[in-house]
Amino acid sequence: MKRLFAVPVREGLVEISGDTHVVWRDYRWNTGQVVRWWFMEAEEVIASEILIRPVRM
Repeated sequence: MKRLFAVPVREGLVEISGDTHVVWRDYRWNTGQVVRWWFMEAEEVIASEILIRPVRM
């Protein structure tokens, strides 16, 4: 059976009171599926203020 693993590929960041917080991070599984894991509630941030950047490993 093929072993499953995921690597982070991009993340959404927001600045709150001068601190940068990770809102969500996208992970790509070795099956090709991309899954988004949220670290903050979507209602806590304004979508237009989220900076999206690739994750470099």
